[in-house]
Amino acid sequence: MLSDQPIKLIYIVGTGNSGSTLLDLLLGSHSRIESGGEIFKFPDFFSLASQRAADKQVCTCGVHVKDCGYWQRVWQQLHLGNSSINLDINTQHQKAFEERNLQLISALLALSGKAIFCDSSKGLGRLKRFLKSKFFDVTIVHLVRDGRAVSFSRQKKAARKANRSDRWSEYQDSYFKSLAAWKRENAKIYRRLSTDPRYYCLKYEDLVADPHGKLTEILAPIDLKFEDQQLAFWQATHHNLSGNRMRLGLTPSTPRVIQRDTSYLENLPYSQWWMSNLYAFRELKMFGYPLLRQ
Repeated sequence: MLSDQPIKLIYIVGTGNSGSTLLDLLLGSHSRIESGGEIFKFPDFFSLASQRAADKQVCTCGVHVKDCGYWQRVWQQLHLGNSSINLDINTQHQKAFEERNLQLISALLALSGKAIFCDSSKGLGRLKRFLKSKFFDVTIVHLVRDGRAVSFSRQKKAARKANRSDRWSEYQDSYFKSLAAWKRENAKIYRRLSTDPRYYCLKYEDLVADPHGKLTEILAPIDLKFEDQQLAFWQATHHNLSGNRMRLGLTPSTPRVIQRDTSYLENLPYSQWWMSNLYAFRELKMFGYPLLRQ
């Protein structure tokens, strides 16, 4: 039976390559918070019509979702008394969106025994539907990473996909397309949400520099205290769906160092750096990023 109280939901909004998987794992390591990863991709993992490759249907615990006891219990819970459950949790129809996400998230919380859910789907449209709902009490975390770092990651990824990793400098087109998206999406999120009292803007660079302090700030509005185990996220078993590949291979014997990737500062050519500054000057200033390399 569902509670009459709205579900407390931490929603990470932003763009890709911004560190949402790390933040999700840090939050999900709290004793009161259950993290599902990029939960909007749930249909990609469980729908019979999914086109997602089998080797991409891996739970963060390390096994295929169909072999994961956690997700199989979720699946069974969802089908209790309802053999024809609709997996479209991303529908734009508000009532159906609420019903399907409430059912899924309630099952995840019931099985985990936790009280708060973290969704790192990042999409603004999905967040807006949660904000309209009386069934969810939302805390908004807008995670932003330096657009030049995000775009450099995308540039290198484009080179890897073409099997030309050593020729990444030839993929500036991917870099500037990514920077354009970073400008557009983060500015839109800021304009639409920054005056909402539930909004908290977090720079990835600040998170990795002071994870204890920043997690404390996120948790305070929902009356939770930081727990030391959050910084040892690799010691817990996680069942996040999708996200950065750093989520895979987490074991108690493989500590992970929380540190900033500064490769973009060291490798971006002078001309590309300053073209970026001119092109994204307003947005870099909006989020407090310096024009000099630091």
